[in-house]
Amino acid sequence: MFEYGLRLFDRFNAPVAAIAVFTGDKQQKRPDHYRRKVLDTEIIYKYRTYHIFDHSEEELLAMDNPFALIVLTARKALLEGKVPEEQLNAERTLIARAMITSGRYSHEQIERFIWFLTNMIFVKNPELNRNFDREIDSLTGRTNVMGIIETVKELTRQEGIELGAEKKSYLFVENLIVKFGFSDEQAAEAATVPLSFVRKVRAALKAKKK
Repeated sequence: MFEYGLRLFDRFNAPVAAIAVFTGDKQQKRPDHYRRKVLDTEIIYKYRTYHIFDHSEEELLAMDNPFALIVLTARKALLEGKVPEEQLNAERTLIARAMITSGRYSHEQIERFIWFLTNMIFVKNPELNRNFDREIDSLTGRTNVMGIIETVKELTRQEGIELGAEKKSYLFVENLIVKFGFSDEQAAEAATVPLSFVRKVRAALKAKKK
């Protein structure tokens, strides 16, 4: 964060405010500064902190802020592998419904949030995904439009992510998991890919073993 702040300031010549969002359990430590000292030179970099459990689910759903729904999504993603996929699907449907029915967001904002939601809360069951698609269609009043999977592919193309680069990232993450035993968080950091991408790779590896 300290290095990124310096780079942003150097490039845009503008002050940078920083906030560290912690996504672990409730007991996770929350450092709020970085200190570097060499001889008589000392730098102290302080920043705001926020933990995804700082607010209750009810408070997050009531907030007029899209970041609240992102926080809630991150919380529900921690349930992956701990609860049945039916419950995961119900949780992501609850979040999607809250965003769509609020009336505060544009069609594009909703589509991009659904893309984020389905990547963070990953469900493999095809029938559950179809049910989720139908629920979104019902809430948005869509007919004969792309499903979630097609939407994800389209948004990915729009962001300019090439298949070759994604394949290389997939193989790299696979090696980190299989050969070196990296955790999801370690692999995501080492490969500079989203945590959801690593989870997909791990899920695919588990499927191969069955």
